[in-house]
Amino acid sequence: MNKIVSKPFFAVVLFFVTIASQAKQGPPPPPAAPPVGLPIDGNIYVLLVVSLAFGIYKIYNNKMIKTSK
Repeated sequence: MNKIVSKPFFAVVLFFVTIASQAKQGPPPPPAAPPVGLPIDGNIYVLLVVSLAFGIYKIYNNKMIKTSK
């Protein structure tokens, strides 16, 4: 009976020791701030112009394909 009690007891003690060692470390540090010189939407106007030009190209190309059939 002594071996049956000692294995679960050892497992419980090991479990609580690992929890205590993790709790002692404290919370993780906050994430780093993004770089200052890089705005998120810096070239949004260029993206809009390129997407508008691509859309016009696709519409024109699609109409040319349909009229040639």
